[in-house]
Amino acid sequence: MNLPQIEIIKYTLDDLRTIENFKDEGILKLRTMIDILVIDDEVFEPGDFLTKNNFRLTYKNNIDNVRDVSEYPIIMCDIRGVGKELNEEYQGAYLIKEIKTSYPDKTVIAYTASQYDATYNKFLSYADELLTKGLALEDWVSILDVNLKKMIDPMYQWCDVRNKLFDKGLSTIKVAKLESDYVEACKKKDFKVFEKNTKNMESEIRSIIIEFLSSSTVKWIKGAI
Repeated sequence: MNLPQIEIIKYTLDDLRTIENFKDEGILKLRTMIDILVIDDEVFEPGDFLTKNNFRLTYKNNIDNVRDVSEYPIIMCDIRGVGKELNEEYQGAYLIKEIKTSYPDKTVIAYTASQYDATYNKFLSYADELLTKGLALEDWVSILDVNLKKMIDPMYQWCDVRNKLFDKGLSTIKVAKLESDYVEACKKKDFKVFEKNTKNMESEIRSIIIEFLSSSTVKWIKGAI
């Protein structure tokens, strides 16, 4: 007689709320910790103001291969004038879609100074934010601050992972077990056991976990950024 496997659920995500180490990092410190890539073929007017407010910005005039963005957790991308090598018609909008498809864990902020027709929406829907270049400087700061905090928030980021796992059909009890292992890894700041426990899972589930383990959230928890 085969007995059902018993999953031990030690923790839930709420257990992270009580951990002192995971209280909000000071926003000024966060601005100096996380690299932001700006893709624009023209001068990015808010750039000087953002730099003076301690944001770490790197500029590229163009991207012809999405792998060029791999090291940046947050990417701000103009809609026009970039990405022509990938798609001459939709340019930066198509590039944004390709970035999010290849790196769904990255935050991609689209912006433009010009009008665009509705056909762009199928690509721009991939962006996490869609802004106009004429946005007030203070609003740029506020929007980036919100996204920086999300980037290292272990609860917010796990909710996103949890939704992906459910979308792939993983059972509630298995997701709960993974969540328990994740919380324990956060408490210990060591993800070796968490990763080991996912090695026998199907490839789609495993890829979601591996992608998350390389994220800024996990790097921050481990003290790597």
